[in-house]
Amino acid sequence: MATFEKTVGILEFFRAQGAKNVQKGTWDKSGKPGAQGDNGLIIPISKDIEVLTADLKVSWFTPDDAPPFWLCHRPSSGFTTIGEALSI
Repeated sequence: MATFEKTVGILEFFRAQGAKNVQKGTWDKSGKPGAQGDNGLIIPISKDIEVLTADLKVSWFTPDDAPPFWLCHRPSSGFTTIGEALSI
């Protein structure tokens, strides 16, 4: 089963990598879309993202059939309860 881990906001991710700006670009060899920081780091983005926005997320994505990689994607719109509620 594919997994998303270590999820953070796109700005937080690139800031932690030393970038001050990020823009949508393409991979040199494949021409696929990516998010590129001004530090030279490029990560792939989900196919449905046309414009980079501050609400996007970056996760360590482990697909079923390939090595893991950082992936920029839309935030999850769902919530799944995986345990009992805690009283506060």
